[in-house]
Amino acid sequence: PVALVFSLGTGTFLICAALQGLLHQYEWFQTYRYLWYLVGGLYAWDGIISPPDTTEHDGAAALPTLYGWDGPEWARRLARTLAVLAGGGLVVGGACDAFLPVYVTGPNLFTSAGLAPDSAAFLLLYTAAAFFLAAKKGSEELLEAGDRESPTAELFLRDIRSKKVFPTALLLSQLYILSEGTFDEIFSRF
Repeated sequence: PVALVFSLGTGTFLICAALQGLLHQYEWFQTYRYLWYLVGGLYAWDGIISPPDTTEHDGAAALPTLYGWDGPEWARRLARTLAVLAGGGLVVGGACDAFLPVYVTGPNLFTSAGLAPDSAAFLLLYTAAAFFLAAKKGSEELLEAGDRESPTAELFLRDIRSKKVFPTALLLSQLYILSEGTFDEIFSRF
């Protein structure tokens, strides 16, 4: 899982840098950014339609989730509930950002950055944890199956394709850009 996490981190950094360059250079791309808040609706929808009492998911998940996590049931329910609430917060905060006048800030949650950045920060950490847990579980299954006959590079590429690294890196990049205000405020306290 170390190689997968490294590739996800590298991909996220590169995509984030490219997206930030586009945001700084093109006004039409800044307008497109307001659609990114709608990804919160996917988190809310995915959490609502998922079965509450299982660790497995039927494969219909649109986003990385913690369903493969073998933690206690109360912790799985709490994580899913928080993801639903953060997804809704991202949509509501994004609507406030898009439709309220510039001089009016949206509602605050944990930091003065606002509801949308705080929700995006939680979803960023949630998605990264879900990807890490999926990579860890996948590598444990490979070790148990003894599938080490193929070369390391081929195995790594197969893992990257099966874990959907690029879409996850794109999602993490967008969530990071949306949550920059929250992270800036948190890190400025230290």
